[in-house]
Amino acid sequence: MAVEIEKKFRITDEERKEILQGLEEFGAEFVREDLEENTLFSNDDLFERNALVRIRRIAAKTILTFKQRIASSSDAKQQTEYESEVANADAFIMIPVNSRFASLNLAQAVLLIGYEWMRGDPGRSLGRVTTFEKPLSEGLYMGRDRPATKEELIGLFEHLERELEASGFFNPAHRKAVVAQNLRTLLTRLNATDQEVRTLRGIVATLAQGKGGGRKRGGEVP
Repeated sequence: MAVEIEKKFRITDEERKEILQGLEEFGAEFVREDLEENTLFSNDDLFERNALVRIRRIAAKTILTFKQRIASSSDAKQQTEYESEVANADAFIMIPVNSRFASLNLAQAVLLIGYEWMRGDPGRSLGRVTTFEKPLSEGLYMGRDRPATKEELIGLFEHLERELEASGFFNPAHRKAVVAQNLRTLLTRLNATDQEVRTLRGIVATLAQGKGGGRKRGGEVP
């Protein structure tokens, strides 16, 4: 663990020129000029710990640093630093995580980056590419199933409401429209497939007609 104690001053252009002139008079020789690019990152967790993460670029070298201030009554700034040189990096990625669980190990970070990279291009794949590969799409993979059509959903709604009406579920009667609308909203949110709609209609028919009597001739439901 490196402990760095430093004193920093902000100087004007005039003061810089005076310092350079003094160095020349002292006999100091110019070696090179290193320009730094510093990018600082923080979140609630780091702020509470009086710490930050810095990415520092110096020419072709990039250094990742965790810095944490040490409480001190002295005017000199005291802090601990953990540094790691990053080689051949073309870019840096900041993953927005919950500040209460801000630690990601290497495997988790690779998984997240790989997933987002894959989502960015429908033609990409993280696994073995086969002749059965399909373009990436949002939502749940349903295999050979397809989303239920509006007509199929309406058929389910009407079937369910008809059987509920016959069983006296809508009581009081003047609440039927509201209850039926709530049921339709609930079932619509399922984003059911065509097979799931058929299954639900089979369940409704079986419950309505009793054990063994729910399936009609030819496997049809009313």
